[in-house]
Amino acid sequence: MSFMDKMAQTLNKVGEKTSEVANTTKIKMDIAKVKSHVDEKYKLLGELVYTALKENKTVDDQVQAYINDIAILKADTAPLAQHLAD
Repeated sequence: MSFMDKMAQTLNKVGEKTSEVANTTKIKMDIAKVKSHVDEKYKLLGELVYTALKENKTVDDQVQAYINDIAILKADTAPLAQHLAD
């Protein structure tokens, strides 16, 4: 194998690793973004419950809506996390 062949092979490997790192970084950023949205939903849910209890109001439908939103967001991260595990 000539020097140029070895160089080309090495550059191909470097290119593949760079692509893998970029893909992993993008997935981690996507997961972080979704987790940020989940955190925001938790915050809003907490404020809603606090206000409702303070004012002696019922907000079951609104609470359930936040719970559903959070479940959907968490479900969105599952395939991303699985992709990282693979």
